[in-house]
Amino acid sequence: MAYHFSLRALEAFEAAARRGSFALAAEELGISPAAVSQLIRGLEDQAGRQLFERVKRGIRLSEAGRDAFPRLQAAFHDIRETSEMLQRRVTPSRIVISVPPSVATAWLPGKLSGFLKEERDLSLRVREDHDPVDLEAERVDLRLSYGPFPHPSAEIVSRLQDRVIAVCAPGYLENGELSAAQMRKSGCRFISTDWGAKAARFPSWSDFLGEEASLPGHTVSSSHAAVSLACEGLGVALVQSLFAAGHLRENRLVMAGSRSLGLAQPYCLSARKASLQRPVLQRLAEHISKQMQRDLAEPAPV
Repeated sequence: MAYHFSLRALEAFEAAARRGSFALAAEELGISPAAVSQLIRGLEDQAGRQLFERVKRGIRLSEAGRDAFPRLQAAFHDIRETSEMLQRRVTPSRIVISVPPSVATAWLPGKLSGFLKEERDLSLRVREDHDPVDLEAERVDLRLSYGPFPHPSAEIVSRLQDRVIAVCAPGYLENGELSAAQMRKSGCRFISTDWGAKAARFPSWSDFLGEEASLPGHTVSSSHAAVSLACEGLGVALVQSLFAAGHLRENRLVMAGSRSLGLAQPYCLSARKASLQRPVLQRLAEHISKQMQRDLAEPAPV
């Protein structure tokens, strides 16, 4: 006699196995952790096999659970993808894009207007996230990250290399190559960025100048803030060229010397594989890549 397992119980098992937690599975499914536990317990009773081992710090899959999980994960992935496809046919298209905080505030908005005028039925949700981001678990369609974060549910569609440059307001520096000695002599101030413990490490002024740079200055927590202070004539900022390119084109900033320093990791634009089949997402990914290429490739005037 064939057993007919509860679809809700199978869904609870798949979510708990994928997220590694009853609590996270409950959050995803919109029910309580106790309800998830009860559903899985009923599934185990019906199957006559233990699917999870309860340990002090949470749960882990049993041998039976490890056997069942890959097939269920693939099945529910197909169900979610099909549901999204059907929903898109009756509702306006929606894309969730995740980017680092400075990209969300200082770069992305100015790059979307032309695209959204062409894609009038598209609705965007822009999230500000530090890495890593699980695109499948968070239901994120497109992610721009600093450095690659491989995941079986995501595919990197573009890699772009950036550099850091020193910029300031026109007239802030007299002339010549930037050095710590020149800055001390002229009374210039550094603008440094402390991205915090969760963010990737970017080059410091000492890295950039190739010498110890203990100069007075200002410290901010984002590239956006560093660019803003430099535009106001409050110092020389060390920033990624991605964030300075538009200001350099419009002469709100100039380069403080010709020196640049390449970043250790590329920017990676990744798409959730289930979303990559959508033509509108392919067009958006291509648009963002081209906008980034333009800002990263243009020579900046000194």
